[in-house]
Amino acid sequence: MIIEDQDAGSALAAPHYGTAFRILLERSRPAGYTPLASGGLMVITGLPHPLANMAIDPSADELEPCAKALGASGCPSMLVFTTHDAAAYEAEVTRFGFSEPSKTPAMAVDLAELNQTAMPDGYTFHRLMPGQDARPWMRAAEESFQVPYAVCEILCSFEGESEGRPDDDVQFFMAICEDEVVAVSALVLADGVAGMYCVGTLPDHRGKGLGAHLTAEPLRLARNLGYRVGVLQASKLGYPVYERLGFRTVASMRIATRMP
Repeated sequence: MIIEDQDAGSALAAPHYGTAFRILLERSRPAGYTPLASGGLMVITGLPHPLANMAIDPSADELEPCAKALGASGCPSMLVFTTHDAAAYEAEVTRFGFSEPSKTPAMAVDLAELNQTAMPDGYTFHRLMPGQDARPWMRAAEESFQVPYAVCEILCSFEGESEGRPDDDVQFFMAICEDEVVAVSALVLADGVAGMYCVGTLPDHRGKGLGAHLTAEPLRLARNLGYRVGVLQASKLGYPVYERLGFRTVASMRIATRMP
């Protein structure tokens, strides 16, 4: 059910992160993926990046076993808390060798008020459709985010894809310049709102508005489907871009990392 109330939709800006990752991981089902009884998740792949070894929204009872399992992996890992009720116990993570949780802004926008964007000359916007070669998208994501290619494969799997319907719950987009994928993004339609993820641009193509357009254009497509609220979680690099689009900070999620 699409959420029409802006306040109700904005309240999902942080928790949508957990929903989106659960959807993405359910598609690829990597070894070491474990849905938690509380509704959160844990994944331990052994790959050298925190995105591939993490727990999202473990309950108070699940925190210790999750933290110990992540620590025992010997891999870079993180604990992510997106809900207000986690504040009572998230500080305990330092006992297990994790950093003090840092805040990441969770942002929301009324899609009717999303500011306009345009592709710069020489670039074209595309949706990556099922059946297309996804490797150029993966390579662009790998370079943009500085994460291992194997992590991109896990989080951006085409397993279970449809024929490319406009209302697919997960959709991948890209900007192409001279036959090269130079910017990427992903749209996740879930919990009644439209969430943007994996927005990245190759270093040589930054500063041209590609990130803004690859955020806004998928949200405009979601708006055409009836969605009213867009959400995301902002990196320091992306925050001013999203503010210019009309996003406002409505909450925060907290991330504690462990880097062996």
